[in-house]
Amino acid sequence: MFAFVFSSTYAQTQQDDNNAQLREKAFSLLESVAGQLNTLQSGENRARLGANIVDSLWKHDEKRARALLLLVQDDINAGLDIKKRVQQTDADEYTFIVFSKLRVDTTERVAKYDSEAALAFLQATAPRSEKPLAEFVVQNERELELRLANQIAASNPDAALKVARKSLDQGFSSDLVALLMQLNRKYKEQALILYKEIVSKLKDADFTSNWEISNFVETLAQFKPPAADPATYRELVSLLTSSALAKGCANKMSEEDERVDYCRWVTALVPRMQTIDPRASRLQQWAPEAGPPEQSEDNFDMTEVVRTADPDNLLTLVTKYPDRADEIVSQVINKLRISGEFEAARKIANRYLRDDGTRQLMLFQLGYDEKFSKLDEQTLAEIEARINAIEDADERINALMEIYRQYGGNNPKTSLKLLNQAAEIIDAMKPGREQTLSQITLAMMYCLEKNDRGLSMMESLLPKLNELVDVAAKLDGYETRYLRDGEWNMSANGAVGELLTLLAQNAAYFAWCDFDRAASLAARFDRNEIRLMAQVKLAQGILAGPPKRVRQQPQTLYRN
Repeated sequence: MFAFVFSSTYAQTQQDDNNAQLREKAFSLLESVAGQLNTLQSGENRARLGANIVDSLWKHDEKRARALLLLVQDDINAGLDIKKRVQQTDADEYTFIVFSKLRVDTTERVAKYDSEAALAFLQATAPRSEKPLAEFVVQNERELELRLANQIAASNPDAALKVARKSLDQGFSSDLVALLMQLNRKYKEQALILYKEIVSKLKDADFTSNWEISNFVETLAQFKPPAADPATYRELVSLLTSSALAKGCANKMSEEDERVDYCRWVTALVPRMQTIDPRASRLQQWAPEAGPPEQSEDNFDMTEVVRTADPDNLLTLVTKYPDRADEIVSQVINKLRISGEFEAARKIANRYLRDDGTRQLMLFQLGYDEKFSKLDEQTLAEIEARINAIEDADERINALMEIYRQYGGNNPKTSLKLLNQAAEIIDAMKPGREQTLSQITLAMMYCLEKNDRGLSMMESLLPKLNELVDVAAKLDGYETRYLRDGEWNMSANGAVGELLTLLAQNAAYFAWCDFDRAASLAARFDRNEIRLMAQVKLAQGILAGPPKRVRQQPQTLYRN
């Protein structure tokens, strides 16, 4: 027993050491790419790669990441410099859109580590023009700043309040109410200031005919005492009452009168308005029989909460949301079932499902799914026969990959057998886009099995990819735009862009199979900008952790 424990501990220590070495190699590769950013002539590519590196380096070397962020800021400002374009072309407009998205993406990346730095970056890269900016640009700026203000409210309420006041000067936004409630949780003083200023500005607003302001008022009305300041809340109710009386809601009117909807809307916002403003008793004819249901903090989609929760902390969620206990437990069990953790799912079902019938049904389903998560020879033979009966090659490959994703990991020998069968079909396909896409996907799956064939496939594919990129660059502008400023634009445009994007999004499969070999392979891309991006994606794949095996839900087609 002692020997087993020692062996397991030693193996885990070795794995931890190997992972630590991989992370150091990843950081070294990122530093190498960072030192080569000045070799790129495209500001877009410098900003895109720089932002990726900032995201990956921040926790490891914050000082270096902040220095890179300033360079990204310069490139984005240059790309957004509207003043340089007296007569804008379609290409200029597209460039502006590209850099605007880069700016937002970079801001959101930095916000994960330092929301105040993210806000400073956002403000430092704000579009500037001698002419008034388009309304949608202004609106986007407000929304971005308010979202960031929500994040910094917990650590810097004064900065959040400053952003909120700036936004309020430009108009009303539902995000302002969200920020108000965020501030109110810990910083009552700042929340009270913002609340008073909002209500004060509403005094001059036309929320009787402007639907955007009406929606804002409707959201604000849900912020009520004791959370809201009672005196300011009374001011808000007084405004609503005055608007209704001015609209003639104290009088009787026919159902065809266009004011009817407003009268009903305003009296439904605040149950028993007359207890706050006696004048509202004149509006009783419009008041609903029952007020709107009280909003509950528990009234939200639980899916994301459960998705990110640790099953070991399930009791905390069940205790916090007792009325939704069954929903929480069912989602956690389903999450474990799909990942193949049947024993853990059974333990949770036995512990938390209160209804005997529901519990027994769930346990039966788990047993059934577990049985079919493992292939015996007979079941595998039946599946193969059904797949072989499919005439279309693409459909056969898809069926094989579906079975692989469903059962892969339980039996390495079976997994490789399925992949090898897929390889035979792919090799027989007509050369072209579909074959290359299938080859890349298959190489990823081989790498997931830690099989050398995956990187061998990519080594044989790389000359073809370089050739395709070269041809696409020569044909730039005929089918689509692959280049900007003389460099590959890193988008998924066109068939070749789609192939490179697939590789970039799934670089972790190759990185965790054999990092040194994958990095050496990435260095063989002919174009400098593609080579650097490939290296960044490999490093990020290591830092993000090993790719998880995603199982398909059991398919009835392949059951007895």
